[in-house]
Amino acid sequence: YGSSAIGGVINIITKKGGIKNALHQQNYGSYNTWHSVAAYNSGNDSKYLNAHISRLSIIGFSAADEALGNKEADGYERYAYGAKSGIIFADIHQFEINAQGIKAKVNTDAFGGPNGDDPKANSQTQELFARAQLKSFLYEGVSENILGFSMSDHNRTSETISTHDFFKSRVYKTDLQNNIHLNEHNTLSIGSESRQELASSPDILTGHSRSSYGFFLQDQEKLEKIFFACGARIDHDNQFGNIVTYR
Repeated sequence: YGSSAIGGVINIITKKGGIKNALHQQNYGSYNTWHSVAAYNSGNDSKYLNAHISRLSIIGFSAADEALGNKEADGYERYAYGAKSGIIFADIHQFEINAQGIKAKVNTDAFGGPNGDDPKANSQTQELFARAQLKSFLYEGVSENILGFSMSDHNRTSETISTHDFFKSRVYKTDLQNNIHLNEHNTLSIGSESRQELASSPDILTGHSRSSYGFFLQDQEKLEKIFFACGARIDHDNQFGNIVTYR
């Protein structure tokens, strides 16, 4: 856990820019499947940039039996895009912006029997994640400080010939972490974060919000092939109160 664990304890680190290059791919397959990818990458010792966009589409096939009069093919389409850019200044500060998004739509059926096709049945999803952070290495690299702001946005809609449903959520997070490298084997991490969640759906007509904040402390000792870590964290949630976890 810590400021780099954006959506949980799994931390996904995307590639930084390097030698300038560009990429474009087109793939075609069964069920009229198209997969297109375009990407750009560049950078040097003081700045970097990479960006990408992709599209996947498939005409699909219906779960409702065609022999029973269901002729609709239920397709799927997805766009994925993202960019990451950073700059290094004064040799000890690094500012970075990262944004990733997905937009997808899938057509579905009402059921698998006769007349199970529903031309209006579909589900759509849009997700966006954005983060800006400043990382500084002070006292000749002994102290590593990370200050970050992030936002996650999720929108989902589902509809049929007779129903319409939706769910919208947004999460704002601010985090601060200080890693103190006591020696080449031992690192002490101290940090805090605050989080606000907003959500709305037909079941939450007026919207709903939650807020929380937490503090953590962890010490890690690295040896040649193994490492030892111990830490504790306290969180406060405006609905559920305080909770302490440790490992």
